[in-house]
Amino acid sequence: MCCAKALYAQQRDHADVLFASGQQLYDAGKYQPAADSLEKAAALFEKEKNLSGQVKALNLFGECMANMNQCDKAVEILNRSVGISLNNFKPTSSEVAYSYYYLARALGGCSRKHAEAISLLQKTIRLKRNLFGEGNEVAFDYTFLGYIFNSAAQYDSAFYYLAKALKIRKKNLPSDDIEISNTLHYLGANYENKSELGNALDFYLQSLKIRTAKLDSLHVNISNSLHQIGSVYQKLGNFDRALEYFQKALAIREKALGKGHANVAASYITIGTLYGSMFNYRQAIHYIKQGNTILENIYGSKSDILPTYDAYLGRMFGQINEHKNAIKYLKKAEAEAEKNLRPKHLYLGIVYAFVGDYHADNKATQLAETYFKRAVTIFREASGINSVREADVLSKIASIHSKNKNYKEARFTYLRALTIYRAKLGNQSPKVSSVYLLLGDVNQEEKRFDMALNNYQKALASMSTGFKDTLNFSLNPALNQLDNKPLALRVAGKKAMAFVKLPGDAVENLKQAHGMYQFAIELMENIALGYNLESARIDLEKESRSTFNKAMHVAHLLYEKTKEEKYIQDAFSISEKSKSAMLLENIRDSQ
Repeated sequence: MCCAKALYAQQRDHADVLFASGQQLYDAGKYQPAADSLEKAAALFEKEKNLSGQVKALNLFGECMANMNQCDKAVEILNRSVGISLNNFKPTSSEVAYSYYYLARALGGCSRKHAEAISLLQKTIRLKRNLFGEGNEVAFDYTFLGYIFNSAAQYDSAFYYLAKALKIRKKNLPSDDIEISNTLHYLGANYENKSELGNALDFYLQSLKIRTAKLDSLHVNISNSLHQIGSVYQKLGNFDRALEYFQKALAIREKALGKGHANVAASYITIGTLYGSMFNYRQAIHYIKQGNTILENIYGSKSDILPTYDAYLGRMFGQINEHKNAIKYLKKAEAEAEKNLRPKHLYLGIVYAFVGDYHADNKATQLAETYFKRAVTIFREASGINSVREADVLSKIASIHSKNKNYKEARFTYLRALTIYRAKLGNQSPKVSSVYLLLGDVNQEEKRFDMALNNYQKALASMSTGFKDTLNFSLNPALNQLDNKPLALRVAGKKAMAFVKLPGDAVENLKQAHGMYQFAIELMENIALGYNLESARIDLEKESRSTFNKAMHVAHLLYEKTKEEKYIQDAFSISEKSKSAMLLENIRDSQ
């Protein structure tokens, strides 16, 4: 009897040690060794009939499997934990509450079953409030509920729960507690999804500061912070900074998670789409192919999301005139999506939108519009009427109308997109700015230059902090007020052209155009300072050539009309800047 008791105590102690080790490894982001320890701990707890210990070990074991993207295995483990809890403990017990919580995390995270996860979390919140009150334990549920609502594009609900979680945590925890950093990170994601990019960057940086102080340098949560900061810089148009952060995140993920993990694939795909935005299509193809290979190895050919990346690859091949490969990937994406996804699935809509992009790029406007309309129909069903995705496609349909010189329909459709963007994202958003820019372009085609200038001014105001003047067309925001300088550069060039064409006092209009080109050149110089990436600099320099030429032409016209020496001096100064830019470009071309 004495020996049996000693053996029992030894097993119990060993199970507790294994659990503590697994929890420590989990906290460090080392999910595979954590899972190994926790699986053994669960087996020992079961052997000694310690059901409470078994449940907590299974919960964390399932969480580790979910973090390694082994979703089916995670859900299986956590359903087992729920079953043990319901069969052996009161329905109001902490064991039931925690089992529901971890199952909700797996369902709402890697399994993407948002409705089921929300329902479970609402149960756990009720249970935990009764057990623990409105404190730190409930804040875990509020934070993850906020994350799920973010993922489901229900941003107001997400913000409500995240704000509640942050208030509780700031009241009860030290200001640098790691759980505060997690809530700050999800709030950053909420602001990013709403295109409030300044706020998003602020919250991501606050979270990163805590994480770098508290976590190992290779912890996956640090990579997640870096990745999202890169995402904000990409949306702000600072592609060089974005790439820097994305690559740092990728390096950590490969070391911490292994090269075959879904988050590594996400990094490759994100870098690939960034290169696509930078017109470096071959690099885009290179990175997206690597990401796709990882996802195929994890999920097989029936992955829900994989067809969207194949469709994007098709468009990239089209951009480098490899149309045989483009059609191959587009047909594959369309066939797999239609075969494996339900008819109104969001990802099927995304595939149709990319197929439409390819046809629009290649001037098959009627076919492009057919695919865009299919995408809109799906987005209305999958994301609700008047979603941001619907507005994205409406803007593309409007561009087709504009190319076909159907300007009335183009304006009407752009305004529909603009109404959605402003309702969903607010007035300060790159998407809002882009539609104002495109409306201005339509106005120019219609020779309605006053209206064009008004829309260009609204475009500048909607990408600036503290600049609201949309009536005085001669005013521009300060450079430090601009949230998206590459987009502002495009607007500045179009605004200058509208001044040149504006009827009335030719000299005064040329002076306004001259001022706009000076603003554009100042913008180019400022943007170049932030570009370390060779391809980004080259793209900027090629875009700059047209601006320099037009600016010199306007300065020369002003000199001819006024005979004022300052304008010929300005033309000479612009010429010198243009020569230095073109000389650098020629040197790079020769290399």
